[in-house]
Amino acid sequence: MIRKMLFILLAAAGLLGPATELSAQRCLYGQTGIQFNGGPCGGFLLRDKYEAWSFHVDLSVIRYVRKNRYWEFCIGYLRKDYPYREVTIPKEQFTAGAGYFVPIVHDRRDNFMAMTGVSGLLGYETVNRGEKRLYDGAALKNRNNFIYGGEITLSGEAYLCDRAVLLLMLRERIMGGSSVSCFHTLLGVGLRIMIY
Repeated sequence: MIRKMLFILLAAAGLLGPATELSAQRCLYGQTGIQFNGGPCGGFLLRDKYEAWSFHVDLSVIRYVRKNRYWEFCIGYLRKDYPYREVTIPKEQFTAGAGYFVPIVHDRRDNFMAMTGVSGLLGYETVNRGEKRLYDGAALKNRNNFIYGGEITLSGEAYLCDRAVLLLMLRERIMGGSSVSCFHTLLGVGLRIMIY
């Protein structure tokens, strides 16, 4: 029993030892990570009292350059439902983009950073999944379109360990070509895993 406990303690010390020694190995030139984030769009609720969904999800690849700055290459999905009588009409955006992020504030060991960035986006927007005629015979004037624009982002990043980062984000999306709405405020929570 004592040998087993001693073995477990030594194994834990061996696993934790390298993590504390490697705490300086953050935000280095060439480091790459995969990031997933999502959250509500245009408010604090994913679903409102009308049963309307409003959310976004993004999958990104992060590539660090000098001085804690990084490039982000992402694909994303956004859905916002609009109530109409007894039903909701979904608007969906499928986007791809790239952005550049710089630190505003960070501590000496880079455990916490506040970042800001600008991203360019291209994508496709569909309204009611392309169906023009509604259940009551009314016709939608909004149409499916290619969209273009960008996002301004403010994010907080906290390292849980050298290879895992917790993210809190606030984004303002501005998209041209939309036949419904050009502006969206996105709140998000995410996780970044460093793979190299």
